[in-house]
Amino acid sequence: MDLVLKLNDQLKETEKELDTLIQSKQSDLATTSRTIIPTVSTTVPSKLATSLAPIAPPATTLLITTESTTTTCASTEKTTELVKSMEEMSIQATDLKRLKEKVASLETDCQLAQIQQREETQKAQRMGEKIKFLEKDLTLQNPLG
Repeated sequence: MDLVLKLNDQLKETEKELDTLIQSKQSDLATTSRTIIPTVSTTVPSKLATSLAPIAPPATTLLITTESTTTTCASTEKTTELVKSMEEMSIQATDLKRLKEKVASLETDCQLAQIQQREETQKAQRMGEKIKFLEKDLTLQNPLG
C-alpha cells in the first residue's frame, strides 16, 4: 500500500512538471511573431448568390505563426522533455494500475479466506454441539450403576 501511495505522489509531481512545461510552451507561443496571409474563397456561388453578392468575394485571413531558429531549438528540446515526461507518467500510471489490480486481488483473497474461516468456525461449533448431543445420548443409554 505504501508503494501505491509513493507512486501516486510521483504521478502528482510529474503532472505538476507537465503543467509547468505546458505553461512555458504557451508563453513561448505567445511571444512568437505572427504573419497574416490573405486567402481567397474557392467555393462556386449559386446564380442567386452571385446576383445578390458583391462582385468581389470577401478575402479571408489565415493566421500563420513563424518562429526563429533559436526558438525552434528550444521548443524542440522542451517538446522532447515533455514527451519523455509523458512517457514516464504513462509508465507510472501503468505501474499504478497494475498495483491497484494486485491490491484488489489481495483484498478479494483476504475476503475469501475470512469467509472460509467463518465457515470452518461454524462447522467446528456444529461438530461440538453434535458431540455434546451424542455424549448425552450415550450417558442416557448406559446409566451408571
